[in-house]
Amino acid sequence: MEIIKNNQEKFRGDHRQGLKGFVNIYPKEKLYSALKLPFAVSLLLSIVFLNINDWNYLDKIRGILDLSMQILPNLLGFMLGGFAIFLGFTDREFIEKISYFNPDEKSLFQLISYAFTFSLLAISISLFVVVVSKLIVGASSLLPFHYTNYLNAFFYWVLLFLLLVTLYSLYQIVIILFDMAQSYHASLSIKKAKDQTKNDD
Repeated sequence: MEIIKNNQEKFRGDHRQGLKGFVNIYPKEKLYSALKLPFAVSLLLSIVFLNINDWNYLDKIRGILDLSMQILPNLLGFMLGGFAIFLGFTDREFIEKISYFNPDEKSLFQLISYAFTFSLLAISISLFVVVVSKLIVGASSLLPFHYTNYLNAFFYWVLLFLLLVTLYSLYQIVIILFDMAQSYHASLSIKKAKDQTKNDD
């Protein structure tokens, strides 16, 4: 309790709620890591495809929209279910161990919550953009998509970038859940070792 009293502003800052709170406290290095590779890959592919003469961007845009509509809704349900299972984890003793407050670092509980929240936000934003884009592409005869490859390339890059960010966020989820599993195994091993020592005595 003393550490919280001595760092009240930091404690309040680390526990802000809502989207604004998430944006303010989400580790910037993790945000950079989550966006860097998808940005580079999607931009490179868009530039390369722009220089292919017979590359039909509108067909590829429709393809990536159809692929996203197949993947994203199922992924959203899966991630929501996974987050709910994590929040309902029954071993309260372990949850308490990974929910410590340290002014110099985030707890494992917070890191897992950040990872799930980022993934869910990425999926939700991507799904919204994809749905709106399908409506736009459906009315493409009324819009200038057929007349400029640069506009098509930019549109293709945005969709590909969002899809790759969503998929890459799954990698972060896997790693952070692995860290949790390792911590849980260590906690159980220590507990069993203590129990064994007591029994031997």
